[in-house]
Amino acid sequence: RWQSLRAAFYADSEVELDAARLAAIEAAAARAPGDPDVRASLGWAYYRTGALEQAYDELSAAVQLDPNRPRSRYYFAVVLQRLGDRQGAADSYRFVIEQLGTERG
Repeated sequence: RWQSLRAAFYADSEVELDAARLAAIEAAAARAPGDPDVRASLGWAYYRTGALEQAYDELSAAVQLDPNRPRSRYYFAVVLQRLGDRQGAADSYRFVIEQLGTERG
């Protein structure tokens, strides 16, 4: 659980995502390939480093593992939008709004 929390912190926070932090997230994902939260963290970390295809792959896996997690779906929407899939992005954004409402930020 600690590895998952650390991966989420590194991915989600505004701290510099250096090679060591990215490696820690990748290691957490390797240890828990079936954990959608860790896969979402890795996908978002890849997005933050400009590796869009890897980001897509990891976030797609996270959504497939558990399609009901707003965090995964939001990050997936951002990547889809960046890759030009406007409809896919809109669907994921809509899911997040339906789950969390419009007042949660």
